Parts: sequence; C-alpha cells; structure tokens
Amino acid sequence: MGSGESKQWVLLAAGAKGWKNYRHQANVCHAYQVIHQNGIPDEQIVVMMYDDIASNKQNPDPGKIINVPNGPNVYTGVPKDYTGEEVSAENFLAVLRGDSSAVKKTGPKKVIQSGKNDTVFIYIYDHGGHGIFCFPNSTLYAYDLINTVRTMSKNGKFSKVKLNTTSFGDQFSYLRKNVSDAVKPPKSQTPCNYSDMKRKTMDEVLKKIAERVKASQALSEKREVTRTYELKVVAEHFRENLFNWEKELHVVTHSHLQVLVNLCELGLKVKRINEAITHVSKDLTF
Repeated sequence: MGSGESKQWVLLAAGAKGWKNYRHQANVCHAYQVIHQNGIPDEQIVVMMYDDIASNKQNPDPGKIINVPNGPNVYTGVPKDYTGEEVSAENFLAVLRGDSSAVKKTGPKKVIQSGKNDTVFIYIYDHGGHGIFCFPNSTLYAYDLINTVRTMSKNGKFSKVKLNTTSFGDQFSYLRKNVSDAVKPPKSQTPCNYSDMKRKTMDEVLKKIAERVKASQALSEKREVTRTYELKVVAEHFRENLFNWEKELHVVTHSHLQVLVNLCELGLKVKRINEAITHVSKDLTF
C-alpha cells in the first residue's frame, strides 16, 4: 500500500441470538447492505452474528430478514464470517486487531487488516450496559476494547476509528482522552423494557451492596466510566457470584450496571466491593 493510500474497514457484530432479539441481527444485516452499496468490498467487511433468525421456525418469511415493516430482505448477500459460537468477545477483539492466530474457529479466519492510513468502522448491537457488551455466551468489557484500540493505535493500525454501539455509553469520552481517535457517541438503549420479579430482586441486591460498603449515593449517581479495569473485575465477580447475564437477558439493566460503575468511580477498593457482592450472594436465590 502506498503511503498516501487509505482503505475503509468495517466490523459488524450482533451480540444477541434468538427470535426475541430479531432486531439486533436485522440491524447488522441492514448496516452491511448500506456499507456494501457504498462501495466497500466484502474483503474489507467482517460480519459476526449468530445467524439463527432467517431460518428460525417462527420466521413468517423463511430465509429472509427485514429491519423495518414491509422493508426489503436485508439478509441477501450478507457474509457469514462468524456465526454461532464463533460470535464471542475473544474472537471480536482478535478480528479487530487483525490477529488471525488468536481466532477460535474452523475454516477461514477473516480479520481486519488495516494500516496506518485506514479508517476502521465498528458497529456492535446488543443487550448491554455501561462499559459492557454482551455476546451470546461471553462478555466484552470497555477495558479490553480500549486496550485493543490503544494497542492498534501504537502499532499504526488506523488513522481513525469510528465506533457505533448500544452499550458502552459514557466510556467513549474516556476513550477519546486515551486514544488518538474519533469516536461517535451512541444512542442510549435500555435492554429491558418491562419489570418482573427478578428485576425487582436485582434492585434490592444492589441496594444491599451499596449499603454494605456505605455508598448509598451509588444508587442514584450517573458517573462516567474511567476505571475500566476495576469495572471489569467487579462486573465479572458480580456475574459469577450473583447473576450471569450471559445466560439470561433482560434482568440486569443499564441502571443496574450504572451502580457498579458508580461504586468503582467512588474510589472504593475492588476487594471491598467484591466482598460485599459475595456477602449478599449468600442470602440470595434467583
């Protein structure tokens, strides 16, 4: 590639699976169609989606996916680069940084092969929250995404990154401060639009955790994500000991994850927060 030449690379990922999460894969398929129609070749586009919608038995139009009522079939021609269990946080980061050796899948391992003059566009759509993106059976944290983009910057893997997602929220401003990059803020989305017993239980759980560490303000504040490593450690402990959002969606919401962000941003020690989580988990059954 000549010194003045540039390419546009695109990574499209739908984090959810199942018929109830139809819109996630539909939106990724639509994004592919728009990008493809604007002249970006398939060899510069990587698509990650579970691919269980077009052939789903609940689909009234087998083999088709639409993203708006009475709209066109946006499934036509969409590359099946990563499907099923290949759609994971680990593979996503490996694809982004262009590391085919780290990709876990059989067959071709398509990755972003960007250079210093190139633009990388990342579009991810899922159920998630502040600093967290949920894949079907794994979790991507802002800490890991930031470190990956930072490493890419140091290695001359792009001139610009454009990130559009439903999940990372306030972490974008932190990314701007730490990577020479241009990042587009996302639209806010709440992954749950109904109330049930488990969600109410989750409200009580977080209240007890905040009370135990004497930080009741964490229940109402909306702090920006900057302590991304601490958030990753706390969120993983919460997921492993209290509720695994990878196994059941719609229970842990943006507002719940905001409490974990607040606890970290208040400067509390990770050990102290995790001890509170462990204590509360002993008296809880979901």
